Amino acid sequence: MKKFLIISILSLNAACAGQNSQVSPEIRAQKSQLREIADSERDSGDELHASELNQAIISLDEHIPDSFIDLAKILKKQGYKEEALDLLETGEQFFPENEKLQLETGKTMLENDRPDDAIVKLESINKLKNKDYYNTLGVANDMLGNHKAAQDAFIKGLRTAPKDGLLLNNLALSYILEHKYDQGIKILKGLVKRPDAKPKYRENLALAYGIIAKPDQARELLMKDMSKQEADENIRHYNEIRQNQQGDEDRGN
Repeated sequence: MKKFLIISILSLNAACAGQNSQVSPEIRAQKSQLREIADSERDSGDELHASELNQAIISLDEHIPDSFIDLAKILKKQGYKEEALDLLETGEQFFPENEKLQLETGKTMLENDRPDDAIVKLESINKLKNKDYYNTLGVANDMLGNHKAAQDAFIKGLRTAPKDGLLLNNLALSYILEHKYDQGIKILKGLVKRPDAKPKYRENLALAYGIIAKPDQARELLMKDMSKQEADENIRHYNEIRQNQQGDEDRGN
């Protein structure tokens, strides 16, 4: 199905070329192919995905950047990350100055494990520097081991959205990656107390506690969202991380 989907999506450029004209027979054929995919999803029982895909196909008639973005998000949600990136890059050929499209392309590059390319793409954005921009930039730098640059990005993002949980969580994780456990734990302890606290906040705080050899605190947090067996498996994993870090430090001395 993915190969068929790639062919369908990459042929959509003709739709964008005729922004003010009626839909050509070629575009109608491409949309028909995409609807076959939607029908296949419906036949398999995925009514929600089929409905979303059909709505996105209809929106392509508008020939606007959001049409590419919306369809790409649906594709990513269903696991078609490479196809989504192909679609967004096609959209950029027709809307090269659209920063919303550029940002979504950068985020999708990151989701395709291409942090270097994501950073280059983000560098082309001049105005749309919102929390999503800084979060994407921060995560990309963390993936490359550039933790100081990542932390700078997250902090800049927090200036635009001071209470944003995702930015705070990722800043804390960046500190943990750099072995600045006290700073990471301080942020995460604040996050887990919030009414909107997510399980991943508790899991990340448990990770920090596990790495600094506080398994009881880690287990207490983990068991709020998982079984004792699952919590014990996580604790064993944290122990392995700590032992590997200790081994790296010993080899470095």
